Amino acid sequence: MILLLKVLVFPKRVFDEIREQSPYKLPLWSILIVGFVCFLLAVIEFKFTYYIAQAVFVSLVMALWNSIVSLVVLMSWASYYWIASKSFKIDIGWHNWFCFTCWTVVPSILGSIANALILQFAVTDPIEVLNPYPWFGWFGMTFLSIFWLPIPLVWSLYIAVNGFMSWTSKGLGFSIVVVVTPAAVLTLLQAFPSVPIISDFVRLTSF
Repeated sequence: MILLLKVLVFPKRVFDEIREQSPYKLPLWSILIVGFVCFLLAVIEFKFTYYIAQAVFVSLVMALWNSIVSLVVLMSWASYYWIASKSFKIDIGWHNWFCFTCWTVVPSILGSIANALILQFAVTDPIEVLNPYPWFGWFGMTFLSIFWLPIPLVWSLYIAVNGFMSWTSKGLGFSIVVVVTPAAVLTLLQAFPSVPIISDFVRLTSF
């Protein structure tokens, strides 16, 4: 558990330490469990007394589906790093890159908690909460955006750049290009919200 906190502040040291064993279960289960609970708290609805059972069931299904999508997203990002490493003749396996990805998105745990709090505090519209506390929304909303970048995303990119330098011994500039490129592309794709395929692709592959 100390590593989960340490990776937020000293990512390069953590990646130096975990490179050989590439443990992924701790960050993976932390992300999925916290995400599941926070999503459940955000969507569950007890206002209709006679439909509590139905509301709980639907909320559980939605939270489970959100966890499955999160896992697919992590696997997609791991595949990107694996393909990029192969392209530059870096001999690191897919399993290692999956571990790498799980550790880089640890800030999304804080984003999930903030999102749940935003939706819980909002009586009718989350924007009502964000207006007096704009920094709260900036921290909580973890999806990509053209107009602003949420803290968990920037934090994850920072961790990924440091981890990439640690594992590949590449320079800062090269690491930034490899890590930031897909996030930048996904951000630019949001300029086409009218195209369903593109908007769904961006939504499913965002942090």
